[in-house]
Amino acid sequence: MVYFIQCGNDGPIKIGKSIDPVRRLQILALSAPSKLRLLATIPGSRDEESRLHRQFAEDRLYGEWFHPSPALLALIASFQDSWNSLCRFEPRLLDLLKTAEAIKDDRAKPAFCANAIWYHGIMQDGTVLPHSLKWELTQLVGWEANTNLLNLRTSGAYGIAYNAIYDALPACRNCSCL
Repeated sequence: MVYFIQCGNDGPIKIGKSIDPVRRLQILALSAPSKLRLLATIPGSRDEESRLHRQFAEDRLYGEWFHPSPALLALIASFQDSWNSLCRFEPRLLDLLKTAEAIKDDRAKPAFCANAIWYHGIMQDGTVLPHSLKWELTQLVGWEANTNLLNLRTSGAYGIAYNAIYDALPACRNCSCL
């Protein structure tokens, strides 16, 4: 996994690789002149790390530390919380969105409850999904996500994905939620 760690709020940025970026942050913090912040992590091998070092060679200060240039900061921002970046790191979010988009309100029925589907996996026809859509989401993003990608394990990532997928469901109609 490739990580981006910044020294202070506007100091140099380290582009490195580690299987455990949080542990790497803790080790680097022992000798850092100011507080270190883990800005982002992305999937990647030593080749990806080397490619990024070449891409930002003009910004290199020393070793793996780089000046926080507008281009580097823009790249890091692209890895942070946005729907597109979340889907780049966790493509199964797109599958979950397609599942939500495929759910239709059978208007011939007297009511439709998006929350029954979202929270409990109970479809309008009474069938029950193996897991609720919300449970599926929590496996992919948020604090409890089953991933090592720290970008996905944030409340911001959860909020973005929650809104995108929940909003794809038809609105509640004549249910007890209203």
